[in-house]
Amino acid sequence: MKTFTKGILVWFIVLIFSGTSLPLWAAEAASSSINKGNNKSIDGSSNIYLTASIHGTTDFEPNTETKNFSNAGNIDFFIVKGMNAVIDIISLDAGILYSQNFNSYLGTNATIPQGWSVAFGATQVFKDTGNGSNSAGGAWAYGASPDFSFGALRSGTTGNITLSVNFINNSGTTIEKLTLSWNYEQWRYANTSGFNISGTGALAGNANLDALDFAGVASGTNGVVSITPISITLTNLNIADGEMFGIQWVTTDVSLGDNGISIDDFSLTVNFAPVLASIEGTALNYTEGDAAASITSTLTVSDADDANIESAAVQITGNYQNGEDVLNFTNQSGITGNFTSATGLMTLTGTSSLANYQAA
Repeated sequence: MKTFTKGILVWFIVLIFSGTSLPLWAAEAASSSINKGNNKSIDGSSNIYLTASIHGTTDFEPNTETKNFSNAGNIDFFIVKGMNAVIDIISLDAGILYSQNFNSYLGTNATIPQGWSVAFGATQVFKDTGNGSNSAGGAWAYGASPDFSFGALRSGTTGNITLSVNFINNSGTTIEKLTLSWNYEQWRYANTSGFNISGTGALAGNANLDALDFAGVASGTNGVVSITPISITLTNLNIADGEMFGIQWVTTDVSLGDNGISIDDFSLTVNFAPVLASIEGTALNYTEGDAAASITSTLTVSDADDANIESAAVQITGNYQNGEDVLNFTNQSGITGNFTSATGLMTLTGTSSLANYQAA
């Protein structure tokens, strides 16, 4: 927390919640020139930044409850409500597959699945279950029992509605590939409004993910769902152990009441990087002119989610002399070696078992 010195009239505080404490809501408490939220922002790592001020007594609870706060000076005070990360983040530490069908979600704050969240640009409104026949804006569980979806209808005083999911890599190793799938569903038809999607945390700025926006259609029968399936594999990732990542879908605004849309049948498959262990800790003693020597005899290879490896690389990174130092490999077990003398890099390719790559 950073506290700024109180002036003659205005005293405000800026709070920064770290990525391990995600916001449940952040909205203006009142609309007068004095009693208001001045600014709010959430960055790609789920850090939240807020400033606000009040004079007199103001209710800061966006639901039906009352949470009144009164100023101590002339103009001061504001509040942010957040949810603890223990229940807000999905930990990827056991298994490689996560799925969520939202069938237990009933369009209420209390039934939002673990790791998921709903944020409102203005007034927080949860509308329970429905099939798109109702034009009221808010967070909806679209569908019919027992099959519901994670929905939103931007209308009235809700402002943009953001649906989010957040993960943390607690696997002990690096995530290098993710396969994601979900369904976009449209339950109410008004215009071409939809979702803008983006990655957060370690997926922030991922162009392949950002390209999966959804635009609804104006023609259709309210209450009759249309489904657009999405599937994508994100490669060349480097999500370290302990690092957070997520996805958010933000409703788009076309005019007045927008479409009733939702996310359903979400799944995530993780590909963890192989782990090398037990390599000798001492330098390899080699004298010029000696016979070829094995680099290691104790190396072990493990992979939490795959019995095979497709490629590997070995490189001389210190004191390499091009034309004098050479890495040799005898092709075996479906593995082919290629040495690049300019860089001292040996590349091994070919799908083969962990044991074969370990022996190679």
